Amino acid sequence: MFDSILFMLCQIEAAPFLPFGPYGPTYKDSMTYLGCLAIILMALFPIYIGSYLSLHNAISSRNKEERETLSATDAWMFPLIGSAGLFTLYLLFKVFQLTEYVNLLLTSYFMLFGIVALATSISPFLESFFPSSLTTPFTTQFNFPNIPLLSYFISPGEKQISISFTDVVSYIIASLVAVWYTLTKHWIANNLLGIAFSIKGVSLITLGSFKVGMILLGGLFLYDIFWVFATEVMVTVAKSFDAPVKLLFPHDLFHHTNQKNEFSMLGLGDIVMPGVFIALCLRFDFNRAFSRGSYPKTLGDLARKKWRRPYFQTNFVFYVLGMLTTLFVMHFFKAAQPALLYLVPACIGGALLTASRLNETKRMFLFDEENAIYDTSKKGKRRRNKAKK
Repeated sequence: MFDSILFMLCQIEAAPFLPFGPYGPTYKDSMTYLGCLAIILMALFPIYIGSYLSLHNAISSRNKEERETLSATDAWMFPLIGSAGLFTLYLLFKVFQLTEYVNLLLTSYFMLFGIVALATSISPFLESFFPSSLTTPFTTQFNFPNIPLLSYFISPGEKQISISFTDVVSYIIASLVAVWYTLTKHWIANNLLGIAFSIKGVSLITLGSFKVGMILLGGLFLYDIFWVFATEVMVTVAKSFDAPVKLLFPHDLFHHTNQKNEFSMLGLGDIVMPGVFIALCLRFDFNRAFSRGSYPKTLGDLARKKWRRPYFQTNFVFYVLGMLTTLFVMHFFKAAQPALLYLVPACIGGALLTASRLNETKRMFLFDEENAIYDTSKKGKRRRNKAKK
């Protein structure tokens, strides 16, 4: 379900930040500094949470069939399909002047999946505030009919639904946020939905190997450069696209003037695409620790236990450096910049640098999640010992 959402997210990239005035930093300029910091922090949060959720999902889904991964063919095609979708939106906005109708359709689409993304993101957090009797899911089965068009997304047949009281509360909260955004387009509501989309994208999309990840990022690197530098398509779509597919922070947080507020913004594609690669680094770190027997013994130990995560930590820092470079170049040239132009070399370079430092370049490129072991049970330990032999 979220693959189609991710396809839409990757089409909208970073838009320009407001440059400094000609007479040195002003109040508005200082708020731009704050906006830059806020954008970076908001980008790091879903990457960090989504990466650990992706590892949690990998450990929970011990059967390989339960883990969907991108193939090399998918990685090659992703920028091409994204380009076709991006140019189609450009024609609808610029040539056919259908901005209002397209945004109405896309807003409805994103609101539907935004409610699901936000509800499933906050439900685990809410469980800690309720007794176990309210967090235990109620399970029911039913036959889903064959409905035209809808069957493309949900296959007909027998379905099973498990829902708890906390899930109901989560969906109510998510629905209220979606209504808030629809009625007001407030930047906080926009960011809540955008962060939820990003967390789900990072946690659910599995690259499978570093080769696939580098193919995907390399293709999007060229995609970003072409559509931002060679055409007006990316900037036009970014300015016309009215949906929670970018993070926002106002230049005038307290709105001191009567003028229309301007925003610093970052496309969710600049978060999700590098994020899935950073999540791959964390899963690779886990497999390295697993092979040495020094891995977290329970899911709760993933964040608490001290275990070596050199690939994840290095790439996380390099992503920050890539973001800082993007913001610096934006202010220096006072123009829109393709963020992936700096984030892709940062992420790939971070992985290669770490592998070279640890003398594991060959091991990194041979890593394949189809053969990775995530089972922390006794059976998994036997598989690990067998693999070591």
